Amino acid sequence: MNGAALGRDVVEFSKETAKPTNTGQFIAAISVASFGDVEAFKSHADAVFQQLRDSAPLPGTTEVRIPGQNRNATCRERLSQGIPLHPNLVETLSGIAHELDIAPLG
Repeated sequence: MNGAALGRDVVEFSKETAKPTNTGQFIAAISVASFGDVEAFKSHADAVFQQLRDSAPLPGTTEVRIPGQNRNATCRERLSQGIPLHPNLVETLSGIAHELDIAPLG
């Protein structure tokens, strides 16, 4: 719907840093209560997340992480140390700053 790539066509942006990304996002707001008991849903979700955490991690990693799992620690870190930017993004933004005759980042 948004033109994002699928499957093997997705650029692995953490490895292919010279290519622009071609990923997309889809966000939906769903009222769980409209489909059933909220507490039963939470209990089931907790069980699924625990099964995922109990899975063997990928080679080179130490744990299986659930989206949002470290959000509080990440938020505290970024509030105190700033948001890390990829060097390619900094380079692009610096070029734009130069074109606009404004101070670059840093």
